[in-house]
Amino acid sequence: MDLSSNNLSGEIPHTLGSCVTLQFLYLQGNLLQGQIPVELNALRGLEVLDISSNNLSGPIPDFLGDFQVLKKLNLSFNNLSGPVLDRGIFHNNATSVSLSGNAMLCGGPGFFQLPPCSTQATYGRSNHQRMHVLAFSFTGALVVFVCITVCYFMKRASDKASDAEHGLVTLPRNKYKRISYAELYEATDSFSDSNLVGRGRFGTVYKGILHDDSNTETVAVKVLDLKQQGASRTFFTECDALKRIKHRKLVKVITVCDSLDNNGDEFKALVLEFIPNGTLDEWLHPSALVTNRATGSLSIIQRLNIALDVAEALAYLHHHSNPSIVHCDIKPSNILLDENMTAHVGDFGLARILNMDACEHNSGGSSSAGIRGTIGYLAPEHAMGLRVGVEAEVYSYGVLLMEILTKLRPTDHMSFDGATSLVKHVEMAYPYRLLEILDDIMLQGSTSHSTQETMDMVIIPVVRIGLACCRTAASQRIRMDEVVKELNDIKKTWEDHFAEITGATGRAADGRAIH
Repeated sequence: MDLSSNNLSGEIPHTLGSCVTLQFLYLQGNLLQGQIPVELNALRGLEVLDISSNNLSGPIPDFLGDFQVLKKLNLSFNNLSGPVLDRGIFHNNATSVSLSGNAMLCGGPGFFQLPPCSTQATYGRSNHQRMHVLAFSFTGALVVFVCITVCYFMKRASDKASDAEHGLVTLPRNKYKRISYAELYEATDSFSDSNLVGRGRFGTVYKGILHDDSNTETVAVKVLDLKQQGASRTFFTECDALKRIKHRKLVKVITVCDSLDNNGDEFKALVLEFIPNGTLDEWLHPSALVTNRATGSLSIIQRLNIALDVAEALAYLHHHSNPSIVHCDIKPSNILLDENMTAHVGDFGLARILNMDACEHNSGGSSSAGIRGTIGYLAPEHAMGLRVGVEAEVYSYGVLLMEILTKLRPTDHMSFDGATSLVKHVEMAYPYRLLEILDDIMLQGSTSHSTQETMDMVIIPVVRIGLACCRTAASQRIRMDEVVKELNDIKKTWEDHFAEITGATGRAADGRAIH
């Protein structure tokens, strides 16, 4: 937010404290007065704060010393008074903080070269009074500390129980290591074409090998094409979404790089876990360009597992993430498969955090002009110009289910036998003509089951879920947590039947553990 060099007057608005995702705040060169509001304490993501050249007065707020990511702080040319903090950014170096032009400041680290603060801090209080104040302060602080400690451990226990219930993986704090452009340049062999994994609208993904003293790690390096309009926005959007989520069915972020390249140009990249088996799109729609894996041969149980994996990820984002997150671009190319053919949802460049935003119309961040998402997977409310949320993503998931079963893209209009969309194409065939539109390869692996058993136990129930996801009225669509429950029931019925007729126990038809 840049409101610098205007004639703004009055106090700094306390409501700025509610803009909790602010990273850069420029208010310098105005006529602002009063004290720095305590509500700014909530802006823990600030990297730059410049409120210089105003008429601000009062002390430097204590909370500024607690901002962990603050890189630049300019308080110069105001009327601030009192002691300068000696921790956080104030303790780093004189170039990070500018305090000049505040004649009544004192103390702080020596490199500020400020006069020492007066030792007469109690002005006329007797020693007896000071002891009482200290005693009450200590007692109050102890009570607050005990309460906070008890609440912390109770919440931690509750969070662990909730995480275990929903299959979440707790991530340690401060786990993101620093990484430079030079390290990524070396890891990807100078971003060579031989390490190219894929290209998207906003960037290119490379396979990389990171080395340190203890181990070697294979990663995916997503390099943003900053010449593309909206690329920087997607970088910050994806960072903001990824730092909030923790689920084993979502692609895990390892670190980020925000630096300069060898030419001195701006460079932004996300370093993600490497998912070796490519995207679901490559398996459903193989091309001559993909020669390193046996794509196009997904069995019915593999497709069911993939559908369940994606549903679990979306159910977490919609119902168990706080705040809720909408991915906004669910499609096969954003679903990656690991060595066990477990699906992981990736590419959060269009994601929206629901208490701040939704997948609203927005130019520069979508696969079509003015709309976030990809044509063919968009819910009807997009075309009506309505603000949309999790229900629109449920619709996209329903389209994905139909694509998984039919191997038809939602834009393959020539294959829809007169229907206007993939959803209508499947709806017209449901339930008696479904066999005519299914992917033949999917049914070839069901050797232990008759085709009718496969249809009755898996195909028809899954299609029914897909159609429930794609109802025209958003309020009538099924929720993602209900989708997870129903898919689990379908899978269990299939596995129990498989075990009964083969005598097998403990493993599903595709080799993945049943439980």
